[in-house]
Amino acid sequence: MGSLTQKLTLLFFSTLLVVGVVAHSLLNVYEEQNSIRQEMAVINLTQSNLEQLRNQLSLFLQYQDEESYDQLFVAQQKLSEHIQQTSGFHRTMSNLERMCKTFQDLLIHERSLGNANYAAKELLHSRYNMIVLSMDEELSFLQRNVLEKRLGQLTNVIVKSGISLVCFTLLVSVVTFLILKRFKKGCSVLQSGFNQLSHGDLESRISSKGIDEEFVVVADRFNSMKTSLRQITVTREQLELEVLRQTAELRAQKEQLVYLSERDPLTGLKNRRAFMTALEDAAIKANRSGLKMALLFIDLNKFKEINDTYGHDAGDEILCRVAERMVDCFRHSDILGRLGGDEFVVCLDLLTSYDGVISKAEQFAEQMSAPILFHGHHLQVTPSIGISCYPDQSSSILELVKLADEDMYQAKNANGDFVVSRFLAQAPDMALLKEFK
Repeated sequence: MGSLTQKLTLLFFSTLLVVGVVAHSLLNVYEEQNSIRQEMAVINLTQSNLEQLRNQLSLFLQYQDEESYDQLFVAQQKLSEHIQQTSGFHRTMSNLERMCKTFQDLLIHERSLGNANYAAKELLHSRYNMIVLSMDEELSFLQRNVLEKRLGQLTNVIVKSGISLVCFTLLVSVVTFLILKRFKKGCSVLQSGFNQLSHGDLESRISSKGIDEEFVVVADRFNSMKTSLRQITVTREQLELEVLRQTAELRAQKEQLVYLSERDPLTGLKNRRAFMTALEDAAIKANRSGLKMALLFIDLNKFKEINDTYGHDAGDEILCRVAERMVDCFRHSDILGRLGGDEFVVCLDLLTSYDGVISKAEQFAEQMSAPILFHGHHLQVTPSIGISCYPDQSSSILELVKLADEDMYQAKNANGDFVVSRFLAQAPDMALLKEFK
């Protein structure tokens, strides 16, 4: 076998064979132990019935009345039934069955004698004791015979299993040793080639003679690589320039991937995940600096009608123009995002007070109301804006978004286009609903 894979396959099946031998051996041992337990259980039950018969015989010989006779007869019948049920268990049971039958015949004969012949009854009573004693000896012999036989069989199974296990273990060890030897040889050849390459030797080649197929493949590839390296050897300066160029490309690709993962592909604003992350960072910064934030939740009115009437291209154009106007209207430090559909959000960051929040929202609403030209059509959308304030209204980011969303829906449900902030409405000189249309 010239392939390391084939050797490992052989090792696998050899190991599997060892596992099978061990499992078979354990199964044989278990079956022998189970047979011993079953046979000993039969013997113990027979001894129990015989002991009950002996006790009833003792009572009968003491009282010699009808009740003790009946109990003795019942005990004899129980023992007889048990022996008949287990008669195939061992040849010795036939002797017990014969003795039990003799005992039964003697009991019947005693009843036929009545009270007339006292000497005959005494003789029968002696026979009872002799039969019980003989049955006890038979059971003891059976128990010894079973133990000796089963222990011999168990020893035989263990010896055979041990021999099989040793043989197959030796087989696995030999296969493993051969695999290890071939593997070390292949590794040594490859290591020699790598050492030569590390010292700048591009002329020598690895010999694939006497190694496994897998190492032959690696050696051939290694030799091809050295040939290619020799052909395309470049100066150190060129190599450094190439490394710098590829590093710059990778950095640019990484930055592009980060940008795409954080930006809405249509508008270029932050997507929901990136906006929420930026909002949490802004909240941390506000807590440290003692400044405030205002969150504007913006929904576009009449967007669905335009999208349904003029198509998705018109809707996309509206969303892009809205994003551009948001960028023009708000500061660079403010956080702009699109949550999805026609919902936008703005975080007015680094505020010392909330005085200019509503006026800023009105300014954006005025810019939003300007028509948008699309294929000769003047399209117009207006916003409904809800405002929540951090940290005075809520210090929870999720609660802040929820409050602004609720205010936006109040503005949307009002008769017209409004900026709504329930919190700012509580401040002096602030209106709950500020109509900007």
